[in-house]
Amino acid sequence: MHLFKGIFSALVISSFSLAGCVGDSPEGSASSTDGPDPAATSTIDQAVAGTSLTWHPCSSTSCTVPLGGSAGQTCFLAGITGTLATGTPSAPAGVNIVDDGTNYTLYILNPTLGNIGAMTTCITNTANRVTASWFSPNGATQIPQSPTSNRRCFLSGVISYNWAGFSTFASNAHVLPQGNAYYITGAFPAGSEDSIYATCVDASDVGDYSYGNGSSASFFGNLNFNPGGVACGLTGVGGQFIVRTNPGVMVNYNSATEYWNLSVAPSTGAWAECVM
Repeated sequence: MHLFKGIFSALVISSFSLAGCVGDSPEGSASSTDGPDPAATSTIDQAVAGTSLTWHPCSSTSCTVPLGGSAGQTCFLAGITGTLATGTPSAPAGVNIVDDGTNYTLYILNPTLGNIGAMTTCITNTANRVTASWFSPNGATQIPQSPTSNRRCFLSGVISYNWAGFSTFASNAHVLPQGNAYYITGAFPAGSEDSIYATCVDASDVGDYSYGNGSSASFFGNLNFNPGGVACGLTGVGGQFIVRTNPGVMVNYNSATEYWNLSVAPSTGAWAECVM
């Protein structure tokens, strides 16, 4: 299994067990082939058995992107790029998917033109949906429990309010299952101020994954094969997001091979889950 390296390793082992692993190279190694560059295509919009996967760049200091109605779909993050560590209290940096009760909207905060962008996944599942948040100086947030055992939670927002958060490889935030309960938690350097959002919905788990890339090359590996109806997204993100050219972490889909995949830039890491 590919676990987060260094400080992440202990966190992942103690927090939860993984149902899968990314790629088939030895732990700590990276693929010699970089993952897909979403910026090169500007727009990705693929339908995977009712699932919409879309890349959203932002060339302004802020961008507002409509994702469609919320009555028949649930949207969450599948990728984050750019300089999250450049946020300030008056000009935060990051991305957040907001449901106003009728529509989903993606807000991208890119105050230093740091190439902040997001990949989103939207699925048709809506049962027992709930959204919760955690502010990093505080203790973990427990998400209200579902009446069923089918709850799955994904990241829906990551916003940094100062340089400390996402400035080190040890920085991380994720949604953590414990029995039928879920928590939003993580670890950030002292002085960090970060808001992390998660959206949960009922779905069937088909694989949990993580990779911490401590090497100088991007990692790329397959997640789940999609025989029909499988969708994947981020359940956690970590590492250094300090330079504009950082491609961050990205869950993508290859329609030719019918595999979902994960790319992880150097000095970053990701948790991901696939459901159907």
